[in-house]
Amino acid sequence: MIIFLHGPDDYRRERKKKFYTEGFRKKYSNLGLGSFDLAENGSLGKLREFARSQSIFELRKLALVENAFGGESGGAARLFKELIKESKTTAIISEAKKPEDGFEFLLEKPVLNQRFDFLSGAEWLSYVKLLAKEARVELSPSAAELLAGVYNGNTWGLTTEFQKIAFLKTGLVEKRDLGKLGLEVRPDYWSLMGGLRGREVRRRLWALERLFGLGEPTPKIFNILAAGSGAQIPRFAAYDIAVKSGRLDYEEALLDFAIS
Repeated sequence: MIIFLHGPDDYRRERKKKFYTEGFRKKYSNLGLGSFDLAENGSLGKLREFARSQSIFELRKLALVENAFGGESGGAARLFKELIKESKTTAIISEAKKPEDGFEFLLEKPVLNQRFDFLSGAEWLSYVKLLAKEARVELSPSAAELLAGVYNGNTWGLTTEFQKIAFLKTGLVEKRDLGKLGLEVRPDYWSLMGGLRGREVRRRLWALERLFGLGEPTPKIFNILAAGSGAQIPRFAAYDIAVKSGRLDYEEALLDFAIS
């Protein structure tokens, strides 16, 4: 049997992996538990031996597999197909990315697969409240919304923040309390790029200042802006020549665009 956990939200993915692992420990102890990193030399052979060996002390086996698509990919795919048919050995594969070529069968039955994308909108806000409850942190609605904005796409960071809040404060946590910790919602990158293309000089300068404040690489800002510049492509081509010849740097080119 194979359980395939995949997706970019590694906090929720690893949490589900821990759920299965703890359930196995409670029922069968640690005797049949093994961890295998297939990026390490010889690990595939060790996994194969683990799956095939038998012991009267191991009623069931659980293999925790990392870097499943690394190393001997052909051999790994064959072994996984064998493990799907196993009744006494379960392999849990946890990966951030979707299966590579040759491993697409992991998304098909009878493999149990679950995807963990980053939550958004109402689902994300509900999850923020759930994690707060687990951390025994009481949030006001405005505080929950602020944290949802600050840590959107960063579940690990949110859980760390709750640990800090639980240590520093008791009782209801208001939005103003979070402000004292220096929390600020990260401006939306693409909205700022849109502002940089706006008609008003004041708005363009504001958007550029915020993009610089985010620490975004100036070549990245320049190239994205140039790609969507339409009729102004010749202008950006001239900027590009000036930058590459050393007469301007990207920051100066962007500033010239914003104020003109």
